[in-house]
Amino acid sequence: MTEPLLFGDRLKALRLHHEYSPDELAERIGVAKSLIWSFEIGKKQPTYPQLILLADTFGVSTDFLLDRDNAPIDFRDSADSLMSRYDFSLDGVPLSKDELLEVRTWIREKRVKETPEAGVT
Repeated sequence: MTEPLLFGDRLKALRLHHEYSPDELAERIGVAKSLIWSFEIGKKQPTYPQLILLADTFGVSTDFLLDRDNAPIDFRDSADSLMSRYDFSLDGVPLSKDELLEVRTWIREKRVKETPEAGVT
């Protein structure tokens, strides 16, 4: 199992991937270059507005920057609740609410067939 990336590691990886120098990134989000370095070495953490600007600059979520994008999704939540928080797609085409419910039903039925003693939760 690999270690999760710290915020500074993720930020640096994104900066390098997008080919921004620390100066360029600092200018894009309106901070000093030294602050970018401080983020990357873990000396400082961004403010909420800075975190949003960084996410927008790289086209990622704040959860991705904070390495929280692997949090489990509980499909017991209503489809409306799930769809308001997440974008679901298959082959680049967004899933409808009905399709999301079909996936949930299919998984439940498959589990019951495989292990009937487990029951449905």
